[in-house]
Amino acid sequence: MHTWDIGGQERIRALWRHYFSGTDALIYVVDSADQSRLPDAKNELLKVISDKELAGCYIAVLANKQDLPNALTPPELIDQMGLKELSSHNWCVIPTVAINGTGLTEALSWISTNALS
Repeated sequence: MHTWDIGGQERIRALWRHYFSGTDALIYVVDSADQSRLPDAKNELLKVISDKELAGCYIAVLANKQDLPNALTPPELIDQMGLKELSSHNWCVIPTVAINGTGLTEALSWISTNALS
């Protein structure tokens, strides 16, 4: 199983496609407290998963920074990113707090359960 955690600044994103071949799952981390960047996060996700090498891969969207008072909840993030319209991939949104690891076990468990079945 190949799983990639994609992230990074815009200048690095062009390199992502070199890692797509054989990818079974994608972990996509979203700063759920920064609503001004959500349109960019949505566009980048849609661009990435349109690559033929990622056809049908599983997508775990990590709604990070759930510890902040202005963070979007997973249902709000689903609506803002239009994930309900994403029928080409099996996906989930998992609330996370990276600084203490909340949600990471759940994310990896979801990937393991789905991508290995």
